Amino acid sequence: MSNQQTAAIERAMEGIGRVQRFFMRDALKRLPDVLQSNELPICIANASQGPNVGCLVATDRRVFFCGKDGLGRIRNVDMTYDRISSVTVDAKLTKHVVINAGGHDEVFSSVSKADEVSTVIREKVSAARLATVSNEPAPSTADELAKMAGLHRQGVLTDDEFAEVKSRLLAR
Repeated sequence: MSNQQTAAIERAMEGIGRVQRFFMRDALKRLPDVLQSNELPICIANASQGPNVGCLVATDRRVFFCGKDGLGRIRNVDMTYDRISSVTVDAKLTKHVVINAGGHDEVFSSVSKADEVSTVIREKVSAARLATVSNEPAPSTADELAKMAGLHRQGVLTDDEFAEVKSRLLAR
C-alpha cells in the first residue's frame, strides 16, 4: 500500500471513534488487500449488512463493503459508480444507507457517517454519468447528412428543409 493510500485512509476515517474502530478492525486490516492500485478512499464508515459487521468505503473509483459475520466468514460487496442508480438514507433510530446497483438494493445499517458517505457516493455517481455522456462521440457531419438525406427520401423533410439542413451541416 502506498503512502498516499495510507494518508487517504486516515483522512477518510476522521470522525470515527475508538469504539467504532474496534468493531471494524478486521475490515480495516483487509483494506490494503481490497484497495486497487492507486485507489484512494474518500470516506470510510462503520456499517453492518445483516449479520456482517465492517466498513462501508467510498473511494475515487467505487463503493465497497468489507465485513465479517459472527462466525468469521468474510463478506465483500463491490459496486462501481456507473452501476449505481440511487442512494438513500433512512435516518430513523439507526441510520440505514440503501444503494441500488444493477436493480438490486444493498442495505447497510448502523452507518456511522451515513450522510457523509451517501453524499460522496451521489457526487461520484453524478460524475460517472457525466463522464459517460461526454465520452460518447458526436455524430460526424457525413453521418448527420446521411440521416437527413434518408428523412428527405422518406418525405419527412421537404426539398427546401433538406437544402437548409444540408447547407447548415456543410457550413460547420
